[in-house]
Amino acid sequence: MSDECQIIEELFNELEVPRTPKEMHDYFYQVFDAVQNNESLQKDALLKKGLWKKFLEEFYPLYCFSQSRFCKKDSKLNIILGNQGYDAILKNSDASKKIFEITSFINGEKDHKNALKMNKDGISFINTLSEAVHDNYKKKIIQNLNKKSLKDYNDINLLLVIDTSLYFEVIDRDSSDFINELIDEIKKIKFSFREIFLLHEVGNTKYNIDKHIFKIK
Repeated sequence: MSDECQIIEELFNELEVPRTPKEMHDYFYQVFDAVQNNESLQKDALLKKGLWKKFLEEFYPLYCFSQSRFCKKDSKLNIILGNQGYDAILKNSDASKKIFEITSFINGEKDHKNALKMNKDGISFINTLSEAVHDNYKKKIIQNLNKKSLKDYNDINLLLVIDTSLYFEVIDRDSSDFINELIDEIKKIKFSFREIFLLHEVGNTKYNIDKHIFKIK
């Protein structure tokens, strides 16, 4: 087994373990630090190989939620591997719980091309930025959510991840208006979700989580 494979096995062997917010923080930075110090792991993470996909698309948003004002310090959270109809669970000390669907609009082909370019050249493709591009991105998010509104998600909470980093922040533009307009559009959709939270990823959200997470419902 290569050193990289051994590191990955050690990192992700307990990916599903229930953790308190502090334990979520410690585990996240254990993985984060390992990637920072290993170029091969950085490349695998960018390509979302193996369990990196689960870590980045499900554990990371759940980690952010665990560090927010919406999570109690003694709660325990974990993602669920496999196909159970939901992605994560939060259990409180009083035996109450929240079940989460974690979703985002992902352009898989485009993301893969960006990852390959990052791994090769150290830079990614940048979107052609205009109001029309922003409107199209918003439209695709709403289309995705409209599909979810047709399904029965009783007793499940939605954690929606919206990444604007390559649409606004990459050129130092503020994305607050985009997010506020998107929230207004989401409020018009009738969902069966119990609660809906929006995590706004700006490229460095992990350093100021409460500023970038909103409760919509």
